[in-house]
Amino acid sequence: MPDKLTFHLCDTERGWVGLVLSPHGLRGTTLPRPSREDALREVTEQGADTPASDSDLADLPERVCALASGRYENLAVQVDWNGISGFRRAVLEEAIRIGLPMKEALLRAEGAL
Repeated sequence: MPDKLTFHLCDTERGWVGLVLSPHGLRGTTLPRPSREDALREVTEQGADTPASDSDLADLPERVCALASGRYENLAVQVDWNGISGFRRAVLEEAIRIGLPMKEALLRAEGAL
């Protein structure tokens, strides 16, 4: 049975960012989108259909908002690697291994889709 995915939408300086969470950690994100509806549509396309609980989120929304605004270098979240494979996973793993700042690693991985 597949993991139950939940979501949270962050209103950042650059637009709405959607977070997709599984019981194992952060499963996916969206790039900043112009509207809440755009971000919501994208997280539901990734399989998340229920808002995440506050206890599941902790301070993740604040850290994502800071990251999207260029004010946070170390996101330090539990990543759920399920469903991330191939070249995209290799880019993220190498970025983490060499200590690439998280915002640069995420941008490189997004380009690896």
